[in-house]
Amino acid sequence: MNEQQYQNLIQNAPFAFAYHKIILDSQDNPVDYIFIEMNKAFESLTGIKVSDALNRPITEVLPDIVKDTFKWIQFYGKIALNGGEESFEQYSETLKRWYKVQVYSPEKYYFSTTFMDITKEKKQSEDLEGFFQVNLDLLCIADIEGNFIKTNQAWAEILGYSTDELNRKRFLDFVHPDDLESTLNAVSQLARQEKVINFVNRYRCKDGTYRYIEWRSHPKGNLIYAAARDISERIKIEMVLQETLKDLKRSQKIAKIGSWKLELQNETFTASDEGLRLFGFSDNEPHPSLAEISQLIHPDDREKAGLALKNCIQNGEPYLVEIRIFQKNTGEMKIIQSIGEILKNEEGIPIAVIGTNQDITEEAKSHALIQESEEKYRLLTEFTSDVIWVLNLNRKRFTYISPSIKELRGLTVEEAMVETLEEALEEKSRKTVKQAISKNIEVFLKNPQTPNYYFNEIQQPHKDGRLIWIEVNTKFRFNKSNEIEIIGVSRNIENRKKLEAELILAKEQAENANQTKSLFIANMSHEIRTPLNGIIGFADLLLQTPLNAIQKQYAENVTNSAHSLLEILNDILDFSKIEAGKLELEVIETDMIELLEQASDIIQYPASKKNLELLLNIPPDFPPFAKVDPVRLKQILINLLSNAVKFTQSGEIEIKLDFQSKNSQRGLFTFSVRDTGIGISEEQQKKLFKAFSQADSSMTRRFGGTGLGLTISNMLAKKMGSQIQIKSEETKGSTFFFTLETDYRRSERFDTDNINKIKRILIVDDNKNSSQIIETLLKKHRIESMSVDNGLSALKLLQSKEFFDAVLIDFSMPYLDGPDTIRLIREGLNLSPLEQPVILMENSLNSLDLQNKYSSLGINFSITKPVKEEKLISCLKSMGQNSDQSIGIEKKQPEKNPILNRSHPVVLVAEDIEMNMILIQKMIQQILPNAVILEAVNGQEAVNTALSKKPDIILMDIQMPEMDGTEAAKLIRTHWDQKNIHIPIIALTAGATIYEKEKCLAAGMDDFITKPIIKNVLESVFKKYFNSSQNKFYNNEISFDQNSLMGKLQNNDADFKELLSMVPPLFSKYMDDLAHAIYQKNTDSIQKICHSIKGSSLNMCFNRLAKLAEMIEIKIQDGQPIEEIFQAMLSEWEKVLWSVNQKLQG
Repeated sequence: MNEQQYQNLIQNAPFAFAYHKIILDSQDNPVDYIFIEMNKAFESLTGIKVSDALNRPITEVLPDIVKDTFKWIQFYGKIALNGGEESFEQYSETLKRWYKVQVYSPEKYYFSTTFMDITKEKKQSEDLEGFFQVNLDLLCIADIEGNFIKTNQAWAEILGYSTDELNRKRFLDFVHPDDLESTLNAVSQLARQEKVINFVNRYRCKDGTYRYIEWRSHPKGNLIYAAARDISERIKIEMVLQETLKDLKRSQKIAKIGSWKLELQNETFTASDEGLRLFGFSDNEPHPSLAEISQLIHPDDREKAGLALKNCIQNGEPYLVEIRIFQKNTGEMKIIQSIGEILKNEEGIPIAVIGTNQDITEEAKSHALIQESEEKYRLLTEFTSDVIWVLNLNRKRFTYISPSIKELRGLTVEEAMVETLEEALEEKSRKTVKQAISKNIEVFLKNPQTPNYYFNEIQQPHKDGRLIWIEVNTKFRFNKSNEIEIIGVSRNIENRKKLEAELILAKEQAENANQTKSLFIANMSHEIRTPLNGIIGFADLLLQTPLNAIQKQYAENVTNSAHSLLEILNDILDFSKIEAGKLELEVIETDMIELLEQASDIIQYPASKKNLELLLNIPPDFPPFAKVDPVRLKQILINLLSNAVKFTQSGEIEIKLDFQSKNSQRGLFTFSVRDTGIGISEEQQKKLFKAFSQADSSMTRRFGGTGLGLTISNMLAKKMGSQIQIKSEETKGSTFFFTLETDYRRSERFDTDNINKIKRILIVDDNKNSSQIIETLLKKHRIESMSVDNGLSALKLLQSKEFFDAVLIDFSMPYLDGPDTIRLIREGLNLSPLEQPVILMENSLNSLDLQNKYSSLGINFSITKPVKEEKLISCLKSMGQNSDQSIGIEKKQPEKNPILNRSHPVVLVAEDIEMNMILIQKMIQQILPNAVILEAVNGQEAVNTALSKKPDIILMDIQMPEMDGTEAAKLIRTHWDQKNIHIPIIALTAGATIYEKEKCLAAGMDDFITKPIIKNVLESVFKKYFNSSQNKFYNNEISFDQNSLMGKLQNNDADFKELLSMVPPLFSKYMDDLAHAIYQKNTDSIQKICHSIKGSSLNMCFNRLAKLAEMIEIKIQDGQPIEEIFQAMLSEWEKVLWSVNQKLQG
């Protein structure tokens, strides 16, 4: 019965049904209960409307119930708290009715009642209090002295006495002498006004025989009202049944068959004595449960037995299975045949499974012996379409070959039987078969009982001279003479081999086509990026020269157009890589909050330009660290956020993160981006994730774009095991969301010292959602907050002497904006920054000149929206820490260029295109005015110059004449590594693929810049390699001294590769453990891990890693910071890993 049928049955039942929850007071005593569910009959049987009682306590529905003599609430409360069920009849003084009630508690604190109105029956019962309170065959009234007062006609029919003969007689006169004592005891019980139920004695009939009578007697004063039933026939049947059961037990013992029964309602398992003895249980042991019995089934047979029982219960199908069991005490294994079938009640509803278990151990052994002798004939019938043969290895001859050899090889049985094994095989197949026999016979001899089936594909000669492909399946065995035989089945697989060859050819053609496509895209990328490099580079240089407004606008248009083209190119490349299955995720532990903040930062400026409110909504109980690919996840979020900005003209954009824990280590992260933009119709939503399309072609004309971004994002989401979904309505905005399941870790991201001094904050923001997010954030840190949506309301609160530790004010508000509100706080209310600290929330547009324009307002701190937890808490910590709070607007000091400290850095540029060479030189001169620039127009020149001039850094183009950049890098690296000198080599390439990057790193290059070259990127590279922690921490050491390691291993290449194969898992664990220890600030663990890294690195000749590990050991002992060295170590490990993987791959 399904849930709906059950509900229909309850609702249309003739009896009343109600489901309740008990209400307890502070001492856990029941004081009330609530109606949760009722059926239609409830209303008709109580007069209470369901709508008036639903979800209300009984004391409201029937206030007078507490006055009832019967304590309904306490009675039901006892059952709801302790469980069980009760049936009773009770008069309701409140409702003036008699009810027959059944109450049952399915779970603690809840109970259900079913009841019927028996008021009418009770009235009748009072009129018929005597004879008709019970409905049995024999009815009588007697007195306490033991005299019949009145009997009915049934007595005369059963005992043979007339009513007159019985009335006024002592009923003890009719009782069997052996039953007198028990009868007198029953009379004494009745004299004490106690009921006697189901009492059995024997009464003498008029003909002198005795009948068994079962009594149900009720005393009332000096009278006894009794109903009795002649059960003589039942007693006879029970006696016969007892004898039958004894015979059955004897039969079961002889046949070793035991019966059993499983009640479905309560899962009670019972079994006969023999059924229990099969499993090793003695008669005086407690009856085992089904679970105990299941544990004695052989582990390999439990699933089979469980599935058979489950199928029987669910589908009503009887079963017969053979299973192995172990006896409880001896551990002896038995084989039993278990039979089961469903048992149904009169309504056809399954109520139990009944069955038998029979010990067939001896029969199974006999059957196995018979099977062995019949195996040859069974195989003949089983494989009639193939050739069956038997090869005797002792005699080296075939002893049997089936007639189908004629169809397979064109030979008669006689011709095939005289062949040796060598003659029956093609030359190459002889070696294959002999090796297989030699290898598999060893396995067989070690354990002949274990199934040993082997197959090979070989070639055999046909009688007509051609070679044919054969699939051979074989099995080893001992024959009756204890000789080893191979039983085999041979099958012609010529057609399959042809199909395989065609599939291989088709696969190669498809791979070639795909390779051609990938090569075309890569070449297209390279060809487009080369002129783009010049366009973007020179436009950037042009913008840094004196220009009038029109010229500057034109130059900016050129730059923006070129960057748009670059984005389109990147989208196409990403799409191609994902489609070809070449994009791999790099899953690492990631600070999720930082990732979301970075994604919001990227679109902060374009959102500010359109006056859009950007909201960052992260729940307070969110675990900050999770294992994801941060680059690709951020790519998805940025795409969704960029689209939201593009298609939203006013309102807000919210990036939200929700979390649901599955266990202590794994959870579901749901990312959503909501906007108040133009929205998307259902029809348009169907086109959203199709490549090179947008929801509406008019969108492309209006907003631009390739239509690839969302497609790529969805592909990435699917790669992560998710899918982007959408909820949208035209003109009302859209929400894009997706869910990732991954590992997570809870930890504090920053300390909150001094924050406890901040108790109350006023939030002034016209955006309600923004205020709610900040309120939730503050509540997490136990800070009370109040929100108002305009400056005037804030001024009124402050004027009324409401106290706030700080006022958090939005910059952009209608009527009275943030700066004007602050001015009135300072000048109108005369509250100084010390008396009333203020934090201004501004967007990225108005933050640029905020300090100069509004420093006089006394703004204690300013933070950029969307408000980030760490930034806000940092401001509040500063307030809690300093009594004299200075202005907290961060001063934007011009960043000093540390690489300018180098007097005359020597930079070698290898580039064959003159335009690119000029562009790179101009960029270098701007970044490094004192740099000495060496030129090389091909790879050979680059090698010669690098070897003779020893530059500080090399910028190496990849595609050059005479010698390409990768080959040149290998030669340069080999030369200087021998002298223990490391010169950074940076690849410059228009090939923006992972394969291109791998190729460059494998050649010994240190880094990778994709064309078009951006000045900021080039400057970052110079900073990294001229002043990076790596070069600061080690000088001239070789990253991986492979020659030294090979020397240690006496140039044994196998040992070399075996050692290298152990490096990735070992060192990756080192790095993960070290990162965790640093985060936990566990000094002892940091020292131990670094000591292990140093030792392992020295053994493997990873010289730089060893030195960095040693430096961390020393620094941590002195209590000095190590984060910078650790970052250098991670970067160095990445290079070592690339080198190791390249060696392992050949």
